Amino acid sequence: MDRAGWHITGVLEMPKNIIPIFLPPGSLELNPVENYETIVDACCVAWNRLIDRPWKIMSIGLRKWAHEG
Repeated sequence: MDRAGWHITGVLEMPKNIIPIFLPPGSLELNPVENYETIVDACCVAWNRLIDRPWKIMSIGLRKWAHEG
């Protein structure tokens, strides 16, 4: 749990068999939301790698199940 102010509620009923673990303050590397730029960069790398290999997309589109209606 990241302790963000907008994630606080007094009505959450936590089951007895679940123990919440809170992120330490300032732990950006543990909170993916804080690493938005890193996530976007990784997506761009993956996208560029894919568009550099059009045969990958073609191989999926040419499979028999892709043409069954």
